[in-house]
Amino acid sequence: MGDNTATTWRDLAGQLNLDDISVLEQIESQSYDEVNLLRVAHSWAKANARQHNIALPADANEVEEWDFTDDDRRLTRWFRGTCRGAVVPVDIVGAQNYNGEVRSRVILVGKEHIDIDAATAYRVAADLLDAADELKQLEERGKRHPRTA
Repeated sequence: MGDNTATTWRDLAGQLNLDDISVLEQIESQSYDEVNLLRVAHSWAKANARQHNIALPADANEVEEWDFTDDDRRLTRWFRGTCRGAVVPVDIVGAQNYNGEVRSRVILVGKEHIDIDAATAYRVAADLLDAADELKQLEERGKRHPRTA
């Protein structure tokens, strides 16, 4: 993990309530193991997020549980918005921060879940249309001039 990784429970204080902080300070004063304090703070911050009923993003159809980002400092929940595509799944998904702000939205394409932005989606769509045109031409040419073995 990077330099922004939470190393103490105090790194998560913004996601704890005053009672949580008071208890953790008391336990800390008794020289309690910092690793366990951090585990407790993670658990309490997740519980706080569930209790605060933070509004879902307007386009969210499915929402995952709150969890910490890779840097272990911010609670985030992933959500899934519009899902389309009968042959190849094309879904809009995003991440919401604990303060309710949507941190990001991306388009997931296919089962491999390739994250792309809107500009890339337009390029992929153009490439798919070009490939479809080429395939159609090849199929028509093949009907006129069947290949012999």
